[in-house]
Amino acid sequence: MTTPSRAERLLLKFSPRLWQVLLIIVIGLGALTVFSIRFADRLDDARSSQSDNTTWLISQLEVDALKLERAMTEARLPGSPSDLEPIRAAFDIYLSRVRVVSGNLMQATVLRPIGQSADWAQVQDTTVKLRLLIDVPDERLHQNLPEIADLMADMRRPMRAAVVNSLRHLIEAGTDSRNALALLFNRSAVVATGLIALLFLTIWSTSTLTNSLRRRSHEAERNRSNLERTINASLDGVIVARADGRVQAVNPGAEAILGYGRDELMASTGIVNLVLPEALHDQQTAMVREVLRAAPHGSIPEGRIELLAQRADGRVIPIELSLTRDRDSDDELIYIAFLRDISERRRYEASLREARDSALSAAETKSRFLAMMSHEMRTPLNGVIAALD
Repeated sequence: MTTPSRAERLLLKFSPRLWQVLLIIVIGLGALTVFSIRFADRLDDARSSQSDNTTWLISQLEVDALKLERAMTEARLPGSPSDLEPIRAAFDIYLSRVRVVSGNLMQATVLRPIGQSADWAQVQDTTVKLRLLIDVPDERLHQNLPEIADLMADMRRPMRAAVVNSLRHLIEAGTDSRNALALLFNRSAVVATGLIALLFLTIWSTSTLTNSLRRRSHEAERNRSNLERTINASLDGVIVARADGRVQAVNPGAEAILGYGRDELMASTGIVNLVLPEALHDQQTAMVREVLRAAPHGSIPEGRIELLAQRADGRVIPIELSLTRDRDSDDELIYIAFLRDISERRRYEASLREARDSALSAAETKSRFLAMMSHEMRTPLNGVIAALD
């Protein structure tokens, strides 16, 4: 298997924190939604302010007051007609404007301090007095013109102050609203840009991680296939079984050694009783049987063990066994057994022992023959040597 690159290692390290990134994205989307709602509210406020024409109404109030003064001035000029209806018409327009402006001053939050100021209170008081002086018959109205002119002159300063302060508040409020709207738009843009970048980063990392995992899956599948082919081509038997004795995998070598087919072994509910029955009284066989039955609590013998096993035809054969223990993908305990039929080796060993015993017997017979011949020949040879002497 290939060694993972640095980018793959970083992605594998980053992948467990993917839920944190998703949480950040959700929070960012929530913040963006809040910003959008506030942005829409600000736009609605801006549209409302523009449609109300509050600035024009307040500015027009002073103009209507000047028109009322002009109508009274024309009525007081020498030789002017005695018709006083222009004064009443100008006052009606002025009074209507005062009422509309007063309502706006009390409704608009930014203009509420102006509506509660002393200047505006003086304007309203003067307006009430003007109404009492103007809504009278013509003779009385003609007599009240000087007093009306004095009231209008006294009202110029507070009205001017109220109008100027109102316009100043409106301009400041509009500036603050535009600044807040711009700030809100900038924050929304920053959050949106960050979210888009984070989403692109997440998509890239997920895609790269997916490709890496797909490549690793292909490598694992190829390695598994190679291992399976290697095990199937092995002349030694390989059996993978669970702790309860159910066979999970078996290779053709084990089928040939034990004489059972693959389906028979896979369908078996107790491979230990099938291959190592109680009828086998071999010490090593009994020991391995107890180890397998003890499951995770038993200690696995190390190295190769020679023991007896029973084939499907009932014939008992000597085998060489090597055991190991592991966990499968479901974290279940499994045993992996490597076994080899050593019948031929036992026969070779038996023939070797027989040949050795025959050779030792022949050597002993030869030694006895030579000793006997040496003893039997020594006596006559001694007599011949003596006679010759």
